Amino acid sequence: MRLKDKVAVVTGAHRGIGFAIADALAREGASVLAADIIAKRPEFVGNSVDYMAMDVSLPSHWDDVEARLRRKPGCLDILVHRFQSSNHIKRRCRVYRTKYGRQGVG
Repeated sequence: MRLKDKVAVVTGAHRGIGFAIADALAREGASVLAADIIAKRPEFVGNSVDYMAMDVSLPSHWDDVEARLRRKPGCLDILVHRFQSSNHIKRRCRVYRTKYGRQGVG
């Protein structure tokens, strides 16, 4: 348990790489707050995973993350901001490129 007494937040944790990271952190002893836009909680092997539905683009959802972290002992040690861009973000990028040209897109 190399991460005992550590607190981690993982976004994009419903499936794929985000899920695997959250689960691995929990198995190593971290207290994990896993979040994803999908509300249904996946089955984590690690038993110290708290899951919440979250849209990372909304500041109020980050306020909810902060409130949950305040209830955990210690402070935030690990942040893994892992999420897939959704179609609405891709559409915004297309509009931005059309309006302002490619040099403005990172």
